[in-house]
Amino acid sequence: MVMLFDSLPVIQYLEIDYYYVKNLAIGGVPKRLPITLNHLIYPVLSGICFRELDEVSFVLCLIKSSPNLAKLIIQACVLEPMVIDDPVLELLYAQEWSDISLNQLRRVHMYNISRTRSELEFIKLLLAKSSMLETMLIEPDW
Repeated sequence: MVMLFDSLPVIQYLEIDYYYVKNLAIGGVPKRLPITLNHLIYPVLSGICFRELDEVSFVLCLIKSSPNLAKLIIQACVLEPMVIDDPVLELLYAQEWSDISLNQLRRVHMYNISRTRSELEFIKLLLAKSSMLETMLIEPDW
């Protein structure tokens, strides 16, 4: 995964789907990339399953490594609301976010949200770290 992003240091728009996230996560996901994606302002992540630890780890890694995000779009995979998502919740609670600020993030659009605890904690985290957020559109899966 790291080698891919080493070759894309000036990318501004990045669209990644579920299958690619799964492949990138093989072998583990670092907390932060060794390079900073200063130019990435608009990632689109499709089919992210908020009960899968490796997928949420990838999303957090990408966010931590991209300090100038302006717009973030995440299409979640549809989940049953009663699914227990403890490993993902532990990750979201345990992440060290004191050195992260999403001061450039203005718009977030998340859709297919199933209202699981892990999705709600992720949304809460974005709200806490995005001081300049203007619009957050959350669309449930119903």
